[in-house]
Amino acid sequence: FTTSDAEYNALATGEVQIGYIPFHLFQKRHIPGYKIAFFPSWGITFIELNYKNPATQAFHSLAVRQALQMAIDQPAYIRAFYHGQAIPQYGPVPYAPPTYLSPKLKAGYIPYPYDPAKGKALLEAHGWHLVDGVMEKNGMRLDFTLDYASGSLSNQQIAEAFAAAAAQEGIRIHLKPEPFDTIFGNLGSPNVWEMAFYGNGWTYLPDFYPSNGGLFGTGGGSNLQGFSDPKADRLIAATHAFTPKAQSLRALWAYQDYLAQVVPDLWLPEAAGAWTGATGAITEYSELLHGVQEHLNPTGVISPQYWSY
Repeated sequence: FTTSDAEYNALATGEVQIGYIPFHLFQKRHIPGYKIAFFPSWGITFIELNYKNPATQAFHSLAVRQALQMAIDQPAYIRAFYHGQAIPQYGPVPYAPPTYLSPKLKAGYIPYPYDPAKGKALLEAHGWHLVDGVMEKNGMRLDFTLDYASGSLSNQQIAEAFAAAAAQEGIRIHLKPEPFDTIFGNLGSPNVWEMAFYGNGWTYLPDFYPSNGGLFGTGGGSNLQGFSDPKADRLIAATHAFTPKAQSLRALWAYQDYLAQVVPDLWLPEAAGAWTGATGAITEYSELLHGVQEHLNPTGVISPQYWSY
């Protein structure tokens, strides 16, 4: 289908027995004879920060990244924009299922809860001061452009809410909706973008092990943003070492706890996954189709051989 409306109509008319509907059609989810299945995808969602662009050198400041994270109200986003069909996430390892989640994060630790007033105070404590409503320091201004994937109401709502909260801290964020392909294609051109939100983030495929040297390690194949942290590199290397299971798990815990603290990207809720493995959609299936809920897989692998009609 070329549009989500067309796919929804196919569900509503019974043309298809299983499919997904985006969040902007959530109010129309009650299709007679159909059920909703919720499951998070095996991945993480974030706003990507560009460390290579000369205009965004402020991102190298931990205090700036912490303040930006404090402008993100994950519980409110989940209630208002995802209709409860998402889970909060504050680190680089998926929260559900919590197979590899560290004890600290599993216990509910949130490094930087939503608090714009505290974020503003943090910036001021690190030498930033307001000039015409925007924080400045040593010639740098916290004035950025966020490219976000167009065509999704939830993406737009998150971008707008984030920008409004950041403004309370003295951080000005200009919103620029663009097609997903454009945003993703621009990541390889350091001077073209500053912040990017393409509606999802990273899925741990094909090996499913959530150690992410490719995204957060210095020089990683998918580290197009240019994040680099020597301690993070050492912790990532430890997760790749051939060690006994208990030691390997402790290394993964140390890695994710540290990345949660240093905020290489801005963590966002992980929205419901679709049976295709896509995020940001709700799976809906016919009551006559059995075995769907039991065999939905967060890794995006589908098992139609276990379905019956």
